[in-house]
Amino acid sequence: MADRVLLTEKREQVLSGEYDGSDTALRNQKSRLRDSARTALAELVQVAASPEIDNADVFEPNEVARLLDALMVPNGTTITPRWNFDGNPDEYRDTYRYQLALHGRLDHALDGYGEMLHRDFAPGETPTFGDVLDE
Repeated sequence: MADRVLLTEKREQVLSGEYDGSDTALRNQKSRLRDSARTALAELVQVAASPEIDNADVFEPNEVARLLDALMVPNGTTITPRWNFDGNPDEYRDTYRYQLALHGRLDHALDGYGEMLHRDFAPGETPTFGDVLDE
């Protein structure tokens, strides 16, 4: 396994709620962790965008999916479906603002790729009879 660059033992304690330092030390650890995570994410984007590294060698689809799942629903939390939410639409949007924004951005990006990867005919073209049967 590669050397750890983001999660030190103290940072893992912070994430698990087991850090026993002072409140000031905890705030500092959280701040450093957020800054390091932002830097790490920016660097991962740079690696993913480079034609010099094959993404399939680094970004295993199930691990990327686990990251997205953790972003949408961190451990110990849930998403209440809109139809079961006890509140009005504005309260729902306020409660799930981040999840709605993340989903919207991913849905927009992935929808375009889905069209390119799965559609057998160009947008605006009329599919032939055989193309329709293959969908």
